[in-house]
Amino acid sequence: MLKDYFILVRPHQWVKNLLLFLPAFFALRMDEVEVLVSVSFGVIAFSLLASSVYILNDYLDREQDAKHPTKKDRPLASGRIPRTGAFILMGSLAALGLLIFGLIDKYALYLVTGYVILNIPFYSYRLANIPIIDILSSL
Repeated sequence: MLKDYFILVRPHQWVKNLLLFLPAFFALRMDEVEVLVSVSFGVIAFSLLASSVYILNDYLDREQDAKHPTKKDRPLASGRIPRTGAFILMGSLAALGLLIFGLIDKYALYLVTGYVILNIPFYSYRLANIPIIDILSSL
């Protein structure tokens, strides 16, 4: 069961969040410990937030996924993870991610709050059904 929760948060997607290091790299500040620590916490926090959005998307798509030949084996579509467990995990990850960003910098918190606001109502509920936007948003 723990494996299903691990699959649900999609940690393999977190690697793309390493792109947050690019501004520090191009600003030639990768040798500053404070910058590296701050960006590292930002990567962790953003990964937690992204996972909470993945959980919401999987929850919203669970009935369609249950009919799909391969997606039917996803933790929510197959019923291996109960809705309550998914919602508790989703809320916990989102709260922790926002808390970390709040501790890093209030402007970073504003930025990722915008990310969450854009992803939940626009991507999860509407734009995910437009193929080109679905593909581009998953990059």
